[in-house]
Amino acid sequence: MSQIVEPQALPGLEAQVNEYDEVQLQAAAARRVFEANEGPYPWLDVYWELRARGWDWRKAVYIAWLAMPEGHREPKTQHELATEILGLASDRRLRDWRHDNPALEEEAIQLLRNRVFSALPAVMEALVESASTPSGRNHADRRTYLELIGAMEQFDGDRDGLPEDLSDQSTDRLRRRLAALKARNDGG
Repeated sequence: MSQIVEPQALPGLEAQVNEYDEVQLQAAAARRVFEANEGPYPWLDVYWELRARGWDWRKAVYIAWLAMPEGHREPKTQHELATEILGLASDRRLRDWRHDNPALEEEAIQLLRNRVFSALPAVMEALVESASTPSGRNHADRRTYLELIGAMEQFDGDRDGLPEDLSDQSTDRLRRRLAALKARNDGG
């Protein structure tokens, strides 16, 4: 008859196995609480996106939080994030992750770039609308617009009586001058 032997830890490693199991249980509990509550976190959608891409839950939380502007971060501090959300004793592990794994910060920076580029069409539309409004209050937008399209360089390169600062010119006058300069440059 065969005898059933209960599995046992190797002598001297019992405490290490139990500590590891305890840490894993605490992490799993913190994750369950976080994902069940889905508190007032403006970065929650980014968290789920990072999780879908394979990031560990704690690192996904940290990256999503890092990608938020400081004034919009919830919780407000890295220490609060570590202790209140991630179930860690301090934020030391987060500092170590950031130091040891540059991919965390690179991912957060890429998320910020994506946010900037996704807003670009709306920003450009607002700039064009403001720059084309014939009001003295919009002179800075006109100048920005002209610099953006390279027209200011054309004006600066060929003065021909144009004032140094075109920002106070009306939209119609700038259009006429730009059309005349373009016709002259095109040979007409």
